[in-house]
Amino acid sequence: MVWLTALQETALRVDLSWFTRIHRLNQHRWIAAVAQCFSRSGDGYWYFIVGLVFVLHSADGQAFFTACAAIFLFERPLYWWLKNKFKRARPTTLMASKKLFVAQDEFSFPSGHTCAAFIFVTCLSYYYPVFALYLLPWACAVGVSRVVVGAHYVSDVCVGALLGIAFVETFFLIYFAL
Repeated sequence: MVWLTALQETALRVDLSWFTRIHRLNQHRWIAAVAQCFSRSGDGYWYFIVGLVFVLHSADGQAFFTACAAIFLFERPLYWWLKNKFKRARPTTLMASKKLFVAQDEFSFPSGHTCAAFIFVTCLSYYYPVFALYLLPWACAVGVSRVVVGAHYVSDVCVGALLGIAFVETFFLIYFAL
């Protein structure tokens, strides 16, 4: 088990190093402002609003909205369980750094904003591939912004993105198998 502890310590050192490099960008006022905008664009209510726009203006809108709702219905409880299982403190609570966000909870792992952004974009790719192509950079920017504002470590964001993609892919694997 000594090797596991050494691996965890190494992973934490790498995570802290990357967090420090990226979070330092918020010293530039314009980068901090842009990061806050991207971070807020990943708030949950936007997905509902955009989903309703698709319902009202597209033939596949209702199917897209229903799929996203079903995926979020299963993702949110698992996300909260993981967050409360790992109880990883947010980086700004462990180090004196500029905090540009107000957390709804105290734990950082995994990044819920990033997970939700990747769920939305990955689900969008099944119904509207062109939109998804344009929104993929936005989902990545939401993840990076969460590090810049001090809410998450890089690994929180990477796992959040992978979880979001995995939820959608699993949903559609099951959906198409039925």
